[in-house]
Parts: sequence; structure tokens; C-alpha cells
Amino acid sequence: TSGQLITKTGRYKIYTLLGSVLVLVGSALLALLDEQSSSAVASVFLVVIGLGMGSMFQTYVIATQNRVPQSELGVATAAIQFFRSMGGSLAVAGLGALLTARLAGGLDHATHAVFVAIVPLAALTVVLAFMLPEHELRTTH
Repeated sequence: TSGQLITKTGRYKIYTLLGSVLVLVGSALLALLDEQSSSAVASVFLVVIGLGMGSMFQTYVIATQNRVPQSELGVATAAIQFFRSMGGSLAVAGLGALLTARLAGGLDHATHAVFVAIVPLAALTVVLAFMLPEHELRTTH
């Protein structure tokens, strides 16, 4: 949807901001879960995060491809994918280590620690999205 809206409006920064705010809100909501929270509530919070990520991921590709010369499109697109993969791997490793370190206190407490740790990372995405410069989209190759 965000890609279609970007095509119609020529604006992309709003979708990175909206997406990052949704990820932050969903992450903060996950950090509020406790033992009495239902899986349905957790699922709704995860959907909020998913909507945010969905509106951000392709938008950053569009923003990057819009700023590099045509001859470097492949390199720029591959770099985005590489750094996403590396970031995901490091996040899984770091958050997995945190989860493991907290398991002695119980699964709910360990999971809560991971959710709390994600909130500052999500806040950083809002700051970075705000700093993203918006340039007019190219209409020709």
C-alpha cells in the first residue's frame, strides 16, 4: 500500500515516519504484556509492528534507489539487503542472548526483558526516519 501511495503522491518520508512510529508503539505495547495477557492481545501488538515494518521496508529501498545513479542501483539495493540481513542476525543473537540470560527468572520475565530491550531500538528507528531527507522522486532513468 505504501508503495502505491508513494507512486501517487511522490512522497516517501511520511511512510518511514508512520512505519517507525507503529513499530515503536507496537514494541512499547509488547513491553506492557504480563502473565495475564492473552495471546490475542499479543497478536494484535505484533500486527501493529508488522504494519509498521511493512510500510518502512520497501520505502527505504525506494528512497535509496531514488538517490543513487542508475549504474549503482544494483549495488545500492544489494547493500540494503545485506545490512538488513546483518542487522537481523545481530539482533537475533543479542536478543537471544538476553533471553537466555534471563531464563533463570522464568520465561515470562525473560520475554519481558527482550520486549523492553526492543523499545529503545524502535525509538532509534523513529529518529532515523525523521532524519531521512526527502527528495523528489525520479521519473526517468
